[in-house]
Amino acid sequence: MPIRGVTMASSDLQNRLSQFWLLSELDQEELQRTAEFVQEETAPAGRALFRQGEAATHFYLLESGVIEESSIDGAGNEILRRRAEAGDYVGRWGVLQNQPRRTTATVVREARLLSIENEDFQTLLAMVPRLRERLERKNVVNRLLAIPLFASFDRQELLHVADLVREMQFPAGQTVFAEGDEADAFYVIDVGQVEEMSRHSARGGESWPKYLTAGNFFGRHALINNTTRRATARAATEARLFRFGAEGFHWLRRSKPHFDRELTRPDIEGCLSGTNSFKGLNETDLRRLAGFTGLAHLRPGDTLYRQGEIDPTLYILYRGEAIVRERDRDGRERPRSYLKPVRAVGESSLFLQEPRDVTVVATTGSDWCYLTKADLDRYLDQYPEARDKLAPREEVKARTGMKRLPWMEPTEQLVLRRRRHWFFLANRLAWPLLVLLAALILVFVPADEDAQTLLTALALVVGVVGLLWVAWRLVDWLNDYYVVTTMRVAHREKTLLIRETRDEAPLDKVQNVNLSQGVIGNYLDFVRLVIETAAAVGISRVSFNYVPEPAIVQQLIFQQMQRVRAGEAIESHQLIREK
Repeated sequence: MPIRGVTMASSDLQNRLSQFWLLSELDQEELQRTAEFVQEETAPAGRALFRQGEAATHFYLLESGVIEESSIDGAGNEILRRRAEAGDYVGRWGVLQNQPRRTTATVVREARLLSIENEDFQTLLAMVPRLRERLERKNVVNRLLAIPLFASFDRQELLHVADLVREMQFPAGQTVFAEGDEADAFYVIDVGQVEEMSRHSARGGESWPKYLTAGNFFGRHALINNTTRRATARAATEARLFRFGAEGFHWLRRSKPHFDRELTRPDIEGCLSGTNSFKGLNETDLRRLAGFTGLAHLRPGDTLYRQGEIDPTLYILYRGEAIVRERDRDGRERPRSYLKPVRAVGESSLFLQEPRDVTVVATTGSDWCYLTKADLDRYLDQYPEARDKLAPREEVKARTGMKRLPWMEPTEQLVLRRRRHWFFLANRLAWPLLVLLAALILVFVPADEDAQTLLTALALVVGVVGLLWVAWRLVDWLNDYYVVTTMRVAHREKTLLIRETRDEAPLDKVQNVNLSQGVIGNYLDFVRLVIETAAAVGISRVSFNYVPEPAIVQQLIFQQMQRVRAGEAIESHQLIREK
């Protein structure tokens, strides 16, 4: 049995406890509470710290030495092999669940341990809830479930795999490992971006540097080939990584053939080049953009996003299948289409940050590349020459060029801005143009010299009045416009130097959108469009008179109404779940 030491509760012990990654996020008060329960022990090499099936009596933190954990299922198959080193923990499952040990722990190299008895451990978990959250590893399991590399693992298997994971934080610029180092770990990126750089620009037939982001992985080559590191890896941004020790990595490869096959990275550059938005990028541009593109895995039945959600991300399906569903005006959700590789969705959301039009659900296990608006902006800030090479749809491109209006909300997006039809302007210019015509006639009226001088002066006055009148009508026409946003419809009317008004209606209050079109309007494609809303007393109306392309305007209003109502349905469902 281990050699029992004495209970310790000093500031020195608190400092030692803070060095364990499991406890690194606890504050001083929480560390002090933890220290009150800790005992120091030493265990010689070759001794079994505990065996599978025994009652769980202690939880252990490993200050130095090496301990190997293994587990066998009822059929005699090894379901876990883990090598714990300085800074790790041992025996969490039994004390956390208050169940018999599910592993056998053997000391490989003499170990210095900080132990906590089971009864004290339960008290500590009640006193420090954050410690339970860290030990349960639910966040790690849920994150691994959403990474393509672990697509072949179910939740129960990942509960075992989570014991192989050490969560590590790296500030921007910090080195993870250096070229020429001995390989001792494999890394999966949870959050952030990592750069790999080799002193040999074409080493191994590959291009350097490489950029990798969430869902991707690195560090496998040296472990698989039993060589030193061929590149230096550093955090390009603040990054959170999942570290798998060499022993755990090799065990995963042996026990899970699917894991070994997934160690071949997907062709992110190929996925990006197949989308309209990025077809104008060259090979170098695509390689750079791939470093800002994450990877995600969905299990059958998982929802990628819901109609009405605001999720400014482009997704590219590169393996598996998914169904697209749309909620109609009556609130019924119906299938709209099916997705198969290689298909991109979410271009409008990426560039315009508008709510989702549809819901996408995985029908099989499916793997996705994804690019967020924040990462696209970082890419364009770093490589501004790529901005002019982007090729979103014409509709999207036109809307990205629209200027925001000063009265819009921060999250509100401009969808449509239209002036009255040119026929309205032509009507308004009729009298001013007649005045100009009269001035022109006065100039050419035959008369004697004295009369001609008078007529010319009169023509000049009339002409100036006519020009000013034309300019007034033109500016007045330019100042008035109709607007559809992601939150409202609005009509802005401004009379130069006199007044400015704005009639508007929130989309969630709109009840009807009616069209009234005459013979000329039918021929020239303009209408009077009336938007009716529910008001405190009766019905309120916003009118779009002489609005051109009425079918497009009406469709966009209905489309935005559906998005708003879908968003309200999501909020309602969330409130119900919270209750």
